[in-house]
Amino acid sequence: MNQYLRLALAALYYISLPVWITIIWLYKVIKPLYHVLVFFALPFIYLGRFMLFLISWPFFVLAKFETLYIYIGVASLVGIATGTVIYGILQILSSALHLESEESTPEMPKRTVASYRAARRKRKEQNSIGTASPPVYITKSEREGSTPLGLLSQTILEENDSDF
Repeated sequence: MNQYLRLALAALYYISLPVWITIIWLYKVIKPLYHVLVFFALPFIYLGRFMLFLISWPFFVLAKFETLYIYIGVASLVGIATGTVIYGILQILSSALHLESEESTPEMPKRTVASYRAARRKRKEQNSIGTASPPVYITKSEREGSTPLGLLSQTILEENDSDF
């Protein structure tokens, strides 16, 4: 080996020796402090690992069904493509054979609230022209009846011209 290289390496060794000794002694001093800090931080480390597991767990479960997802995805793509082709063929056939309907059914005009009320008033007037009956007076004993049921003993009258 070259003697100048040997002298350069020896000089480098003796210059870096105090740095290496300092680093080794610092490591020996800091190592117990590191173990104490890790001991106190261990619950938080376990909690963080558990939270990470909980967050990533659904992805592990979904990864087990990967083949099912691929199967369903391919089936849906094939179904969409088949449906599109069949729709196109039917559209071409209906236009070639002139099967489309050219006449449109007229829509019934929707009734407004005012027209509904006017028609209802007109019906009531027609019904009440000859069918008016005199009022019926009921005594208190007839109103109460023989059993004290209150509202349950009364008859519920319904309208005859209900639209429902």
